[in-house]
Amino acid sequence: MIKNLPMDELFPLIKEALLKGSEFSFIPNGTSMLPLIRGGVDTVRLSKLPDTVRIGDIILYCRPSGQKVMHRVIGKTGAGYIFCGDNQSARERGVTREDMAAIVTHITRDGKTVDLENDRDYLRYKKRTVHKKRILCRITEIKRATKKLLHL
Repeated sequence: MIKNLPMDELFPLIKEALLKGSEFSFIPNGTSMLPLIRGGVDTVRLSKLPDTVRIGDIILYCRPSGQKVMHRVIGKTGAGYIFCGDNQSARERGVTREDMAAIVTHITRDGKTVDLENDRDYLRYKKRTVHKKRILCRITEIKRATKKLLHL
């Protein structure tokens, strides 16, 4: 288990492990995926990217700036996927499959490992979270459009 290594140093190790067909576990930092993933505390297990990325999946990807992040897929457009952290309101659009490195398949908290594909409680949480994000995004779009119209 690797802890406290900067993502820039971890990322090549992750890619190497996945290329060899292995999984990779580490303790991530940050607050963008709270309350699901507690940075510096919980462990995530990464696996090779599946053939089909689905809405609700948590993916490790690389931003154009080079920064590596783990966020949830909340939508898909012709230009790519839309991502957002569970603890964030800003969406990232246009993330392509080429930007993606791995999928989070398990989370371990306080000695208990949750399988993100099969745990019923997690699947309900995922469905609620994606639904909530979509509604909040629509509200934000309406507010922006209204603000724009009022300032014309």
